[in-house]
Amino acid sequence: MPRFRDLKTALALSDSRRRITSFREYAEHVHEYAVSEDPATAAFERTFFSDQDFSADEALLGDVSDAVFALESSLSPVLAKMEATGVWVSKDELVDIAEELRAKSKNLELEMLDLVGEPFNPNSAKQVQYVLFEKLGIPSGKKIKTGFSVDSETLEEIGKTYAIAHLILEYRTYEKLRSTYAE
Repeated sequence: MPRFRDLKTALALSDSRRRITSFREYAEHVHEYAVSEDPATAAFERTFFSDQDFSADEALLGDVSDAVFALESSLSPVLAKMEATGVWVSKDELVDIAEELRAKSKNLELEMLDLVGEPFNPNSAKQVQYVLFEKLGIPSGKKIKTGFSVDSETLEEIGKTYAIAHLILEYRTYEKLRSTYAE
């Protein structure tokens, strides 16, 4: 049975502030997931959600792992054909989606302008650092080579108290969707 790698899992299991001692605690804490009471299903869940080696559970997995392998095997040729052939996409629909995302980004820019009092580029780490930590005086988080971090993790933490960080994250999300997929 292949192991599934999950960044959330690795972070949770290596989180020194919270010692997770069981799979049930891990699943409920990280994934807000209720672990099955059925031993075979619970073994499959442990294997699926974690990058740890749960080889002791492999005897319990039995038919479950065979069913998953069969499902994945039957989907592989379909996915390969889609990759080779491509899929139909409506250019007009993509243009509409791009415009909608652009409009949402523009509205967020206006909201940020109201909060900050001056325009800035939310995609520029330097400008975001200036706005958050110098102009608004928000207590800074972790220090990096170029100043204080303005990565998503830091912005999520700041966003719990300051709306501007949440707006920057939302703006970045819409812009990433627009530039990567719609355009």
